[in-house]
Amino acid sequence: MQDSDQTMNRSFSPLLIGAAAGAAAALLSVGSVVQSTFSFILFVLSPLPLMLAGLGWGPVAGFAAAAACVLAVASFAGSSPAIVIALSTVLPASVAAYLGGMARLHEGAPAEWYPLGRILFAVTGLIAAGFVATGIYLDFPAITAELSVELVKRIAAADPAFAADPVATMALANSVLKIIPFVQPASWLLVIMANFWMALAISRRSGLFRRPKDDWPTSLKMPSGALPLFALAMAGTFLGGGFGMIAWCIAGAFSMAFVFTGFAALHRLSRGKPWRMTALWIAYATSLTIGIPVLAFLFAGLYDTAKKPAADGSNFN
Repeated sequence: MQDSDQTMNRSFSPLLIGAAAGAAAALLSVGSVVQSTFSFILFVLSPLPLMLAGLGWGPVAGFAAAAACVLAVASFAGSSPAIVIALSTVLPASVAAYLGGMARLHEGAPAEWYPLGRILFAVTGLIAAGFVATGIYLDFPAITAELSVELVKRIAAADPAFAADPVATMALANSVLKIIPFVQPASWLLVIMANFWMALAISRRSGLFRRPKDDWPTSLKMPSGALPLFALAMAGTFLGGGFGMIAWCIAGAFSMAFVFTGFAALHRLSRGKPWRMTALWIAYATSLTIGIPVLAFLFAGLYDTAKKPAADGSNFN
């Protein structure tokens, strides 16, 4: 009888841990309604409990965390926020954790873990699809148009000369309509991958995760199949209306993924070089403050992917 109780406790443990992790992720997510810097930091960390559950305690805990998070958000904030959180946060975070823990075993040889580049590709696609679906559900063109009008009004109030120039006003409004669908999925991919890196490190250090430490500079490379998808998305940005916004969402997510590849190439190529730390410091500092150097890393990522396709694990089953 005691053995039976212990077996039941072990089987329920991942479910309980997953439920707790999901509740924590939900609290971090809905805490963003409070407009403060601290609440924003909590919101950015909302994918972390979901990933820790999936990586540390396995798929059962990961799926339990995902379900608990969506249900908790629906209870706290309603169905619409729950759908948005499910598409933008829960799904990519849960899939990243699931794929991160996937391995193919070989007799007498080390386990072959799911490639990091393929995880990046999957997460990028999910975030792009999630933002497109969210935009359709929430009528993103109307929301973006409202934000654009509000921004133009604020700038016009601060600068009367700008308000008197209808050409400049219209140009800014059109730019905002394109920038928002591009920047949101790009920035959120950065958040998801940063949380994934932290979750891997925490799970490995705690002894709950057997995957060896990945060499990100050599492993974080998009598969070559992402190149035509990115090209199609960029071509679609020339379309107007809703189809153009969909293309901008996809292009934004994949642009950030290739930027990751570009930075990984810099880390890889600068190894052992005396100028390594200076180059890395300049690259990150200028990218964060100016932003324009990010374009260089985007093109570097595209070039690196096209020049030397990754061993992308496409036959990983």
